[in-house]
Amino acid sequence: MPANPLSLIRIVDDDAEMRESLEFLLSTEGWKSRSYASAEAFLETDDVMVPGCLILDIRMPGLSGLQLQEVLKKKDYSLPILFITAHGDITSTSCPSRSMMKSCSRASRRPSRSIGSGARTTRVTSPP
Repeated sequence: MPANPLSLIRIVDDDAEMRESLEFLLSTEGWKSRSYASAEAFLETDDVMVPGCLILDIRMPGLSGLQLQEVLKKKDYSLPILFITAHGDITSTSCPSRSMMKSCSRASRRPSRSIGSGARTTRVTSPP
């Protein structure tokens, strides 16, 4: 599927190598992306009028990915979110908060094949 030229994939992760890898991977498929080193940087500079989605690390210093999700919900900012984490414990990646449970119909831990060693992704899908 070709990339939508109007969409922007936002990457929020404290790991610089992960951000760079994701940006490179997305660019090879024709997607525009912008990365942020923290949730706070994302909140300060992101343009909410640009459509797209958010790739969000669950565990970061400062505001965590789950806390950022809460802030976005309160602001009625409804970007689809793909959570990622380098931590493999299923308790942190399987809808750990009530707010995430409300927006998450299924989550599963998946090893990432091409993005960093030991990286894990959590796939969150909506009901059909």
